[in-house]
Amino acid sequence: MELHVNGLLAGTNASPTCFSNLKSGDLHFLGRMNGGGANAAPVYFNGQLAEFRVWKTRRTPQEIRENMFRRLNGTEPGLAALWNFDNVENGVVKDSASAAHSGNYDLSAR
Repeated sequence: MELHVNGLLAGTNASPTCFSNLKSGDLHFLGRMNGGGANAAPVYFNGQLAEFRVWKTRRTPQEIRENMFRRLNGTEPGLAALWNFDNVENGVVKDSASAAHSGNYDLSAR
């Protein structure tokens, strides 16, 4: 698994977990990491997310940089999810991709 931030590799791990293994109804967070045991405090991303994209295939750093300032419409080939945080309505950020994985937008959880 690789995490790229603005086209730069920010971290990797050998986790076999993938988005397709996530169960519907389970809570998952963007900008928050749970871990370190039951009593460990969550770790929060220190920054702002304007948009979050999930692709079905691995993207190269060059592909990320070429498209990171381009607005997507959700119909791009290989796009699995697209959350634009400028488009929050009644506490819900809609997934613009075809799978429609909309989520709750809650800053009070911090």
